[in-house]
Amino acid sequence: SYVMRPRSSRNLKVLVSTAVYSHDGQKIVAGCQDGSLQVFCQKSKLYLPSMSLADAHLTGSDISSIYMFKDGNKMVSRATDDTMKLWDLRFFKRPVVTWDNLPSISPKTSVVVGRNESVIATGTSVDKRNNIGKIYFFDAYSRDKILDIGVSNSHVIGLSWSDKLNQIAVGAADSLRMLYSPEYSQKGALYFVGKRVKERENLGVQFEKAIINPSALPEFRAKRVNRRKEKERILNDPTKTCRPEQPLQGPGKGGRLGTKSSLTQFMMQGLHKLKSREEDPQQAILKHAEAAKADPGLVGPAYKNTQPENVLDYDSHRYEENKFLETKVVKCPRCGMKLCTCPKK
Repeated sequence: SYVMRPRSSRNLKVLVSTAVYSHDGQKIVAGCQDGSLQVFCQKSKLYLPSMSLADAHLTGSDISSIYMFKDGNKMVSRATDDTMKLWDLRFFKRPVVTWDNLPSISPKTSVVVGRNESVIATGTSVDKRNNIGKIYFFDAYSRDKILDIGVSNSHVIGLSWSDKLNQIAVGAADSLRMLYSPEYSQKGALYFVGKRVKERENLGVQFEKAIINPSALPEFRAKRVNRRKEKERILNDPTKTCRPEQPLQGPGKGGRLGTKSSLTQFMMQGLHKLKSREEDPQQAILKHAEAAKADPGLVGPAYKNTQPENVLDYDSHRYEENKFLETKVVKCPRCGMKLCTCPKK
């Protein structure tokens, strides 16, 4: 993708009012708002114009429309300086022919070519001298004026000429018209020319009272809200800008509920709490010592005759590894462990 940068004669940015491709797609011609024509070619750097003419039209006039001929060398331009010019890109320094006295005040006035590119047509605007918007036709080869047709009481802006239909669609400032020939035109406007407009059937229903659209009534209209004023109104509202009250700690007061005011919290207060997690396990076992002596159960009577007194020899049941760990052993200076794992030299 490319970004084309048209420049004025002073190397400043200039706005493009119209642009057109050549039929082979190798060239792009841009008409600028300063009256210059700039040609961008695919063979050279596309983002810079390969050909440029600063005074193609009057300085400060908008170029409203450009048409490129199929040969890729000729083109015609229309501008708001009341002129239309035919150009040859091989001799781009000056126009081949200039047609003047063609008033145009719209920056969108079109120029079209028809009849196998043999006739050039453009529209004109209404001014003090001309009270009717016209279409002028010129011969592309002899450069002579063929005829002019008045079509509207307002400015003639848009034109579209179809060679296949042989018809011209005219877009004026106040209407849309079709120019056709009963003998040479095909399809298009001929489908509805001479046909009557279908009359609407009269249902016999008459409405004496006016029909009121509910959305048109003042009470149903949507109010337009100014965001700045709405924001100021919210900031001045004490109920919307005040800090919310903090929850009470403990029982409620002053008509406000405390932190333990929900039904779940009330039910949890009445449940029995397990105190076994808070009790010392050693004390929990020793409190059953006297009950165990009074009622020894099954373990005590089994040793009553053979071992009336408990004989516990703690020295004989020690593990060897415990004895080794309890003894003082010098750590290895190399590996720092009691059990040296260093290879013996």
